[in-house]
Amino acid sequence: MEARGHHVIVEENKTFAVVLEEKLEIYVREKSTQVLNKERYSWQTRDLIPNGKLCFRYYRYSPEKEWVDNTLPIEDKIPHIIAYLEVKATEEKQARREREEWHRQYEEEQRKKREFQKRKAKELADFKTMLTLSNRYQKAIELRNYIETVKSYSIKSGSISEELQTWIEWAKKKADWFDPFTNAPDEYLDDTDKNNIN
Repeated sequence: MEARGHHVIVEENKTFAVVLEEKLEIYVREKSTQVLNKERYSWQTRDLIPNGKLCFRYYRYSPEKEWVDNTLPIEDKIPHIIAYLEVKATEEKQARREREEWHRQYEEEQRKKREFQKRKAKELADFKTMLTLSNRYQKAIELRNYIETVKSYSIKSGSISEELQTWIEWAKKKADWFDPFTNAPDEYLDDTDKNNIN
């Protein structure tokens, strides 16, 4: 392994071959042979008897590949085992890159969706503000038209009084306070939400 630039580590009671910077779980143990045992109980049982053959296994989610002493001892299979692990490490590295790329794309899509929703909310809020200001402006125009109509009618009918003139001045100031373009201050109404006056 080391001659090929790889190494072996043990973490949390598991052994890993670190190949091309990928951790691949490996396992070495002695194989066993199942032997029927009729002596201990009235029914048949099987005992596992170590048979002296070494087994080298590569795990991923379950044992994926194993090499066992047989006509060739496991020591003679080491080049083949390392070549297999190198192929698996290359595949794992590629799969990890693909997962990372998928995750990056997914995160980018989520970011765009969040950005879109944020922009959508702002657009709606800005539109509502514009609509509210437009309604206030139209109502301010209606108020001024109404004040002028009251004034004209009073002049024509000859019923304009000092009290009415005081009201007209008061009404003009209220229209100026309500108009979003003038937004004139008002001692009594400045703490009132103009946008929620019907």
